[in-house]
Amino acid sequence: MGGGSLVVGSFTPVPRRQDFEHIFPAAANYPELLSVYYPRAKKALGVSPLPADILRHPNYVGPRSWLNVIARYGASPHFFDFAIDWDIVRAEIAGRKRPSVIVGELSYGVNSGAKKSTDRTYLAAAERSGNVTIKPMHEVFDIRPRARRAGFVVTARVRDEQGRTIRTVTAEADHLFLAAGSFHTTRMLVEARAKGTLPQLSPHIGNGFGTNGDFLTIRTNPSDDFGLVQGGPGYARIYEDRLSETPMSMVYQATPLPAPLGKAGTTHLVQTHTDERGTVDFDHASRTAKLNYPYPEGSNDVDRQAAAFVGKFHQRTEARYGRPANGVPIYTRAVGFGSAGTYHGLGWRRDGTGGVDGRCGPRLRQPLRRRRLVRAGCRRTGESRPDDHRARRTDDGSVPRRPLSAVLRQPRPRVMPAARARVL
Repeated sequence: MGGGSLVVGSFTPVPRRQDFEHIFPAAANYPELLSVYYPRAKKALGVSPLPADILRHPNYVGPRSWLNVIARYGASPHFFDFAIDWDIVRAEIAGRKRPSVIVGELSYGVNSGAKKSTDRTYLAAAERSGNVTIKPMHEVFDIRPRARRAGFVVTARVRDEQGRTIRTVTAEADHLFLAAGSFHTTRMLVEARAKGTLPQLSPHIGNGFGTNGDFLTIRTNPSDDFGLVQGGPGYARIYEDRLSETPMSMVYQATPLPAPLGKAGTTHLVQTHTDERGTVDFDHASRTAKLNYPYPEGSNDVDRQAAAFVGKFHQRTEARYGRPANGVPIYTRAVGFGSAGTYHGLGWRRDGTGGVDGRCGPRLRQPLRRRRLVRAGCRRTGESRPDDHRARRTDDGSVPRRPLSAVLRQPRPRVMPAARARVL
């Protein structure tokens, strides 16, 4: 395993049905997700809202001010839970733990231990079961079928904390799960197909790679007081459904600037709908797979739609009150903002099923925040699965709806080597 799952903002919003069903096929049963799987994930992560006593702290003037900005815009705030241990945050405030969440240091790590990342939740629970061994700092670079019987052989580099290769190791598995994030999961499959180690993989793997409509912006020099530092993780999302072209959403994220620079700007993730997709293709010169996203800055859907929205947001919240120099949005790709700020890269098969190929693989890739579960193997290489729903399309070619319990059932693997996860 790698450490990409630690690089996460700890936000756990649930998508609206109208947005979810606009993007995902009918086979993704939203009511069942809402009633079963989202609550199950939240319980495992131990999520909860930002407590009132912490919200009253001086480091959290930012979230309170964000509510004032929302009111000026004319929208309603939508609150959600965070995967944060608030008792540890209280210990940070009291000086018993290293300041981390209370100074906005969320995405890159929380040294106080307040972030409920997967090493403290899912992976810890897996280890407690006695059925899983976690091997950190392993970077998978080769996947191939096992020769003597059904299964897979996985080869990985063991890295030290400076990124140097210490040794190379192999592991065998009857069933293989890849959980390397959407890009690196796709990259490894594309490379395995191109190099001939998994030649039966679908030619569609690598198609349909999107940005999830993510657009990162900073509002510079806001007129509201957001504090000397901005306590995290963030606060409150707004939805804008009144625009003619597409719905939008915008959330406040604490900006990890040292005091007193917290007043200098606020960070916001804007999300919009887009049908623009790139591809993950094998580059023969470097012998690696690379992302090709042929949509220049400013002319693509995400930049155009989101820039118009944040411009309108600035007009409504600052300029019309005679403060055009306050809250000015910056979103250039040159500094990693705008459509370059993809938090949630999503891969999707062109026929909409999310399958790895027609004979084996998952039927669904869920829109969760960081991890994507992709099964790369069947009971025998090339064996057809009886539940392959590509063969069970309706007369109009659509995929029939079925319970997620059927979609997500997996046999227990004997070995679960996972690839090193990174974040775009």
